[in-house]
Amino acid sequence: MPRPKKPALDAASLLRRHTGLRLAAVRHMLGRSAAEMAHLMGLSLKAYQAYESGQNMIAPLPAYRLFALERVPMEWLYAGDLRRTDYDIAQRLTESAAALGATIGGPVPEFPTDARDNPARPPPRPLRSLHEPQQ
Repeated sequence: MPRPKKPALDAASLLRRHTGLRLAAVRHMLGRSAAEMAHLMGLSLKAYQAYESGQNMIAPLPAYRLFALERVPMEWLYAGDLRRTDYDIAQRLTESAAALGATIGGPVPEFPTDARDNPARPPPRPLRSLHEPQQ
């Protein structure tokens, strides 16, 4: 009996997944446990694990704390960009990311580079005002 195919991940899911893999690469590069990384970034262990597993996108404040304390660029976490990074850190991050399968040099391999490839679409449902009563 053939197995059902897994649905393809959308761009947002792939972005979260690869951002989480890059965060895991940072943890491996620093030689820290998940609990230590959570403490370093000012997060609970559960929140950190949700970021690393790709369930949630990394919030800017914890990413900035990681930059301020360990000099890990936020551009690396969000986009895989190492252009403005110290050479030694960039080499270590690249090696860690390659071992985990994280995307380097872009958030998602198939990420559109031209607006014509990804035309703007209206939201799937009408947006509500904050002042409208909820139904």
